[in-house]
Amino acid sequence: MKLSFSTFIPKNIPAHMFVLLAILLLLVLAGIIPKHVSLSNLDERIKKMQLEVEEQKGLQSIYQSLKSKGHKGVKALPFPAKSRLSRDQTEVILGSFRDIAKKVNMDTLYLSPDMSSLGPDSRFILVNVGLRGDFFNFRRFLAGLGDVTYLERIEEIQIQENADVMEFKMKIWLALT
Repeated sequence: MKLSFSTFIPKNIPAHMFVLLAILLLLVLAGIIPKHVSLSNLDERIKKMQLEVEEQKGLQSIYQSLKSKGHKGVKALPFPAKSRLSRDQTEVILGSFRDIAKKVNMDTLYLSPDMSSLGPDSRFILVNVGLRGDFFNFRRFLAGLGDVTYLERIEEIQIQENADVMEFKMKIWLALT
């Protein structure tokens, strides 16, 4: 038996039906399938974006609370005119540092002027300061030091974290007349 194309196709179907079916098949393969793939990719992107939106909604309350806390006490750091401390006012140094520490809820461990830095011709005195408290209060303490007009510079800061509080050790240079 001899097989040919005409044996599979009945003779009563016109040729234009085959052309119509071929165009329909081409339309499905070239148009609908890529659009379906594109739609599924867009669905995945929409799901990712919805997850991000939900995450942002969950973090919005935290953001608002941080934003309100951040703007409550925000002010410019003090920048007073520089002055010098007379040698007989060294007791004022200790009292002013204790007052600043008390104002920001920190405990003063020690305040000791380094007498070896104080000579007859020296223009500066080194003061060792030890404090105890939390880091945010220490930040406020440093801002309070900006009000001290005879502060020359902070040479060293050491931070030591204990189980319940942090200890801060500083070396501060003060200007003398």
